Amino acid sequence: MTGPRVNIFALFAVAILSLVILPHSLMQKTVLDEDQFVAAAYLMRDHLLYRDYLYFQPPIYPLLVGSIGNWLAPEQLFLFARLTSWAMASGCTLLMYLIGLRLTERQTIALALAALFALSPFLMASFGSARNDIMPIFFGLSGVALCLYGLASDRWAGRLLLLSGIALALAVGTKLSAAFIPLVVTVYVISRRRGRPWNEHIRTRVLPLVLGGMLGALPILYYAVQAPDNFLYDVFLFHLSDAPTRWYRFLGRPETLEPGMILHIVLSVLFQDPTMLAAFAVTLLGLATALAGRLWHDLHRALDARDGYLVLALLAAGFVLSAQPVPHLVHYFMPVGPYLLLSGAVFVNWLVDRYQDRLTHFRIIALAGAVCLAIGLTLSPQVRTLAQEVATVRNSEQWVPSMVRNAALAIRRELADRKAIGPIATLNPLYVIEAGLPLMPAFASSIFLYRTADQDDPALILQVKGIAPGLLDTVLGSNPPAAVLIGHEIEDLSRPMIGWAQEQGYKEVNSPGPGLRLFLR
Repeated sequence: MTGPRVNIFALFAVAILSLVILPHSLMQKTVLDEDQFVAAAYLMRDHLLYRDYLYFQPPIYPLLVGSIGNWLAPEQLFLFARLTSWAMASGCTLLMYLIGLRLTERQTIALALAALFALSPFLMASFGSARNDIMPIFFGLSGVALCLYGLASDRWAGRLLLLSGIALALAVGTKLSAAFIPLVVTVYVISRRRGRPWNEHIRTRVLPLVLGGMLGALPILYYAVQAPDNFLYDVFLFHLSDAPTRWYRFLGRPETLEPGMILHIVLSVLFQDPTMLAAFAVTLLGLATALAGRLWHDLHRALDARDGYLVLALLAAGFVLSAQPVPHLVHYFMPVGPYLLLSGAVFVNWLVDRYQDRLTHFRIIALAGAVCLAIGLTLSPQVRTLAQEVATVRNSEQWVPSMVRNAALAIRRELADRKAIGPIATLNPLYVIEAGLPLMPAFASSIFLYRTADQDDPALILQVKGIAPGLLDTVLGSNPPAAVLIGHEIEDLSRPMIGWAQEQGYKEVNSPGPGLRLFLR
């Protein structure tokens, strides 16, 4: 392998960046989306994923968080899930540095990439969430880094590409929207023969990558075989149905279903995140420079020599795939963010190489751009919130997992005082999990099936182990829960559960926390 070695001071800077973003994972407000991910991990203690309960994503997230978290932190799984996201974000920060170093061979650009990733307002939401947003980004960047370093090595190519294939399969096994990464990487590796005989290229580069992908896909295959019908519905058919669009029409947000929403999301990301705007502007500047100066051949030579084409292909394919799901939501575009930053780095590097004779002017322009970027980040609400979180993180009572756990312990005390024994029915399973109480598996997906399930075939809902407002008697009647917990879902969703609890003689007790209502038998 060629190029500069990893700098110890750069690693120290990456470690500092990781510590800076840690408070965000502890203090970002919860959203209902997090419940289904933590619940899926929690229920793996005694149940089989897909066969016994719903989970609308591939299995890697609950498999990792559940297997490790239920062993290391069984009493605080939500905190463990948040810290897992932080660890993944820290790993991504390091990977951005390593990939940047491989693509540009410049320590300054590589370290700037790591800093821009860590401080990106657009990506920051994934750092502090128990959703599965940051995990596929981590595995995807791991696969890309291993691929780039494998292609640059003769001795270690096969082993690195094998690991790359495993990482890329895990990215898809966490979230299907990451599928563009292994597709692009595979095509790119096949195309990078560089004068080697085809049989040698396939044996030393392509086959290890494909074999790694097959190994990484084994967990997905295992769960697909265990419950094929439920797996197919949870991971594919539900998302292809009109259930998500029905929900957003009900919420009065039909604009999320229109193609014009894609442009709105792109513009909002660019103009609310200075790091993304800077990367986009530099990419356009590089393309415009090549066009105006008829430098396409020079640009092609630079991109070809340092594998810049891989980054551009990932950026283009990622954007196209992220624009496909309906409704169009901003978090679908998160996997594209790192590749936009990498694209900016590739073009900055080319411009520096191209205009070495005007380096002083270039440095002045770069300094002015860095000042504008710093001002933009300072004015960003997300970065200002991060600064406040850093200042107050020493008070553990301010940590969101601590607040959730305090409310959860109040629920557990209430049940113990009244000698209520049994599982709890709730669309907010996070509080049940943190209390260490049994959760009814039918509520594992939180609101995501329940909210539109009355418009689906009841037999299908029961088959996939779900629940609907109209099936409360059917599912809960034979095994009544010890308690019904009403949380932060909208009134239209909580009303049927409150009505059912009152009809069955459940009595409301003291609220265990803000916005929570608890009904006991």
